[in-house]
Amino acid sequence: EDLGGELGAVAAALDAARRRTTARVSTLERAAAEQDAIFQSMGTGLLALDRDHRVLSMNRAAAALLHVDAASARGRLVEEIVREAELNDFVREAIDSAEPVTREFRVGAGEHAAIVQASSEPLREGEDRPAGLLVTLTDVTTLRQLETLRSDFVANVSHELRTPITNIKGYVDTLIQVGVEDHEQTARFLEIIHRNAHRLASIIEDLLLLARLEQQGVRERVEMK
Repeated sequence: EDLGGELGAVAAALDAARRRTTARVSTLERAAAEQDAIFQSMGTGLLALDRDHRVLSMNRAAAALLHVDAASARGRLVEEIVREAELNDFVREAIDSAEPVTREFRVGAGEHAAIVQASSEPLREGEDRPAGLLVTLTDVTTLRQLETLRSDFVANVSHELRTPITNIKGYVDTLIQVGVEDHEQTARFLEIIHRNAHRLASIIEDLLLLARLEQQGVRERVEMK
């Protein structure tokens, strides 16, 4: 009877330990699933590599940006799955660097081309030993296109402003030099000056409207965050 009681107690203890272990495993699995869901749903591309340049993990954003299949990429060399010289050069530089590295380069071609900003952070394991590299990939194509458009716009506006200002200055200088005795010519000059002043005011109004729209857009982006 004592032996049976002892065996029963051992069995109960083992069963309780099994239930605790199962609960802990379930908790760890849920936490891992949650972390993977966050990792996969991030809009920024994330690429984890070991020190031999083999892919440890890759989220959907990185796979879409690099046009590769994330599942088949695991365990393979990044140079093997991504034939992008600048990205591979970046990986080699970042692996050898003790500090974070940031570079910007183009990936893809044709309609799939994108300008990517890549940043690296070292991966560490126990006792802070280097284990590899975490690379973030941000698509900045639209941003760079907008910057180019802004630059072109500023150049065009500068030209547009220069023309009426030059005309106004030229006709005012002429009036100062020759006087206003010739009323017909003076009236014609003033009409030209008036027309160019209106053109100048219209350009400035467009610039002010653009500035207001940009400020509104900035405020909306801040409020959305």
